[in-house]
Amino acid sequence: TYAHIGIAGNEAIDARAKEAARGSSTPLSTRIKALEGTLPVSKAAALAAGTKEIANTWRKEWSSSPRCARLSTFD
Repeated sequence: TYAHIGIAGNEAIDARAKEAARGSSTPLSTRIKALEGTLPVSKAAALAAGTKEIANTWRKEWSSSPRCARLSTFD
């Protein structure tokens, strides 16, 4: 852009931004290693997954319980 004309650092950044816009990617040798693997699971996501698993386990055990058959007549 015109704001970057004559300023070497800005021109280099502008050139890289244009490359990225054209679909060029960063070479593998310069990528940050931490970003290449899987992302860590957030605390909220882990809690939600655990809660869902517990609910599913309870539902399976309850449906196979003799009490479920007796009490379901009241619902």
